[in-house]
Amino acid sequence: MATSAPASWTIVPERSFVRVTTSGVLTLADLQAFGLEALACGRRHGLRKYLIDHRLAVTDLNILDVLELPAWYESMGVGPDLMIASLLAKDALRREDFDFFHARTSSRGEHGYRLFGELDEALHWLEQTA
Repeated sequence: MATSAPASWTIVPERSFVRVTTSGVLTLADLQAFGLEALACGRRHGLRKYLIDHRLAVTDLNILDVLELPAWYESMGVGPDLMIASLLAKDALRREDFDFFHARTSSRGEHGYRLFGELDEALHWLEQTA
């Protein structure tokens, strides 16, 4: 994937979760925009589990963006009742953004967010959680 491709995403409600597929270069504004759309989709369909597939995307964030994202998501209604599986390519550029976000949410006591490198693992985790 070119590191200058514009950001795009699709949001599709499935049987038990909302699937979000991203591509291109994602900025903070992009993460916030698709986050709001995905949450609205989940609410419309009564779904509280999300599969966020970032295998075709790369982030363009600074450290302060990553620090502030958990509080921003919380203000939009992301809470402990939601399960979010983020899927990354094994060789993902800027994976450290996701690793830091995961560490940040865990330190805040938010354990409904996990990183995965394999689709089957992410789907299994979503299906096994209540």
